[in-house]
Amino acid sequence: MPVSPHRVTAEAILADYNRLAADYDTRWAGFLAAVADGVQSLLPADLPPRPRVLELGCGTGAFLHLVREHRPEAHLTGVDLCPAMLAEARAKVPTADLREADLEKVRFPAASFDLVLSLNVLHHLNDLDAHLRQLGRWCAPGGTILLCDFARDSLLLRFAEVYWERFHASHHRAYSHRELARRLREHGGLTVRGERILRPNRFWRLQLYQLGRGGEGSPADPAGG
Repeated sequence: MPVSPHRVTAEAILADYNRLAADYDTRWAGFLAAVADGVQSLLPADLPPRPRVLELGCGTGAFLHLVREHRPEAHLTGVDLCPAMLAEARAKVPTADLREADLEKVRFPAASFDLVLSLNVLHHLNDLDAHLRQLGRWCAPGGTILLCDFARDSLLLRFAEVYWERFHASHHRAYSHRELARRLREHGGLTVRGERILRPNRFWRLQLYQLGRGGEGSPADPAGG
């Protein structure tokens, strides 16, 4: 079912997520729990002492808090556009470096982080390839990238994509598992080390990838869930 993705603006994201921030964790509890379980399954065991962790689109800080529970000594950095979401994050991870910024414009020095997270934000971004280049650029040699977003594979999600595209200005597009996996494997700056399909319930289908910088590690076969 074809859709015509529109360009997402910062104003559209702010309008949606500043409104949702106060009850976001409660409203999306099952969804967030499924992603958290998937992230834990793909977190590398060989992170260095005091790992440097970046989350792009950190939202309410749920996943930074998860990393802090596993690695209390980690230096956490989070970026989000919405001040209301960041206020929730500051309550969860008060020692994290949390920055209010547009993900498509924010800048960091190359190879600054040992773990880079991009979880459930890809469908808001106008330029997939630019985002993948950012992830590879900011990940240190030997570091890990975790990328998660919707998998537009079921009939329900294909219908939902049409609805979101028409009625939610903060939604750009979702990718099928086949399409995103292909784009990742064709991207010269990244290597797919592992992947999972997550199914929080009958409706949602999510794809989660563990990535490294290009040339590090070897491609992995898909793993269902």
